[in-house]
This record gives sequence, C-alpha cells and structure tokens, in this order.
Amino acid sequence: MTARPEISAILCTLDRGPDIEATVASVLDQELARERFELLLVDNGSQPDNRALLERLAARHAPTVRYVREDQRGLSHARNRGIREARAELLVFADDDARVTPTWLSTYLCAFTADPAVAVLGSAVELVHEVEPPGWLEPWLLPYLGAFDRGPKPRPLDVLDCPRGGNMAFRREVFRRIGGFSPAFGRRPGSLISLEEVEICQRAVAAGFRLGYVPGAPLLHLVERYRYENDWFRRRLHWQGRSLALFDALHGGRLRLLLRLPGQLRRTLLRSGLRRQVPFGYVLGALRLVGGLDRVPNAAPPAV
Repeated sequence: MTARPEISAILCTLDRGPDIEATVASVLDQELARERFELLLVDNGSQPDNRALLERLAARHAPTVRYVREDQRGLSHARNRGIREARAELLVFADDDARVTPTWLSTYLCAFTADPAVAVLGSAVELVHEVEPPGWLEPWLLPYLGAFDRGPKPRPLDVLDCPRGGNMAFRREVFRRIGGFSPAFGRRPGSLISLEEVEICQRAVAAGFRLGYVPGAPLLHLVERYRYENDWFRRRLHWQGRSLALFDALHGGRLRLLLRLPGQLRRTLLRSGLRRQVPFGYVLGALRLVGGLDRVPNAAPPAV
C-alpha cells in the first residue's frame, strides 16, 4: 500500500481465537473501496496459536490489513499502539467481538468531511446475545454491556454522554493535542476498570474539541454467555464505581472525592443487590485513593 489511506480501522484483540475472522471479514466488507482504508490488528499479547492466526489474516488480506504486536497488557496500551501505527488522519476503533455494517467506515468518513468542526464521533452499539438473557437483566443494565443508541439523526454529545469505546472515531489532531488513552483506564488482565473513552473525551472537550453522534455506522456487539452470570455483573458494576472514583481523583482531586463520598456511602447503605455495586465500588475506590493504597494516575497522558 503506497497511497496513504483516508481512514484507519483499529481492532485491538487478545486471544479471541477463530471468532476474530468474522470480525475482520465484516470490516473488509465495506462499501468504501479497500484502497481508501486500512485495518490494523493490534495483538495485545495473544498466545502463539492466536498470534499465528492474526498473522495469517494480515498476510491473506495484505496490504489492507496489517498485524501489530503490543506486549504491554491493557486496552489503552493497545489502542495507543494502534494510533502510533495508523497511517490515516481519521481513526476508528472497534472491539474484537463485534461485527460492523458495510457503511461503517464510509459513514464516519462522510461525517468528518461534512463537519470539519467535529473531532470525535460515535455511532450505535447493538447487542447480539449469545444465549437468552436472564430474567434479571433489566434495561438499566444494558449500557454496562455496551448498548448505545442516540436515535436516527446526527446530534452533539458531551462528556457525560460520549461515544462508546467499542465504536468511536477520532481525528488524529485530537491525539496530537491531548495525547493518547490513559493506561490507568481500560480493561486489563484481572481488572474490569472502564471509562477510558470518558476520560479521553473529558480531555478532548477541555481542549476545545467537539463530540458528536452519527447514525449509519452501527456496530453489533456480541454478549458472551459468561457476562450473564450474576457474579460477573456484580464485578462489572463494582469496577464501574471504582472507575468513577479514579476519574474523579484524576480530574477533580482529593476534594472532589471527599465531596462525593457521603452521597455514594448513603446510596451504598440504602440500595441492595446489583444497584448497590456502583456506589459501593466508588466508596471503596475513593477510600483506597485517599488512603494512598491506590495511586492517582499521572495527569499527563502518553504521547502518541
């Protein structure tokens, strides 16, 4: 590939196995001509068999597909490696358990072209259930599985309602100005810490960039059966609270933690079941941060 692509799709993956082939096939099956985009497979430390599979996929679909290895574990490390390796000025991220539609890349490309002022875009994330969802899975829980839809028309977004990490796109200028994803956030082995997209959107908005939602680039997100186990959901919600506490510590300091702690403690005492887990996670995370058991991340994100 000699000409620089107009848009780069970045797919971070870790030991997804043969299922990754369907995800790659959906990205390649775009209405946008292949010479106009590239796909980076960022391997975040897969086992040898899975690494070999990714390398074969890249070789089979070269030069459109490229394989990149990032051994430092963590989703944010993998995404930052993808940013560094990408050749286009527009970058789109998807998860390795997703399927994208044929209009995915062209929709983002057209939206960025039509509105030069918008710098970060997201589109819908629709859930595909591997098994029948349990009866206790209420609608308020679906966003914790990645569900996101803001309707059939383009609209502005803000930090509190920003694009979801599994389907988001950026102008490279954002990363030049504010750096990459903070490694303190984003899934990594042994941790369900989240909010990496909220944290980077917070910095983007503070730097004057605009966020937006665009229909027409939906992504189908596979919900695997283990995510319907009550214990997994309890941990997911608990880590959401821990993530919120870490976010507040980074962007508001100890004072914000102390101001929010009484309200979160009250919610912990008044709620039960799954609804208790987010405030309980916040209380525990805040106490660990205030007490010095956990470290507040560096406010300066990594350059990419």
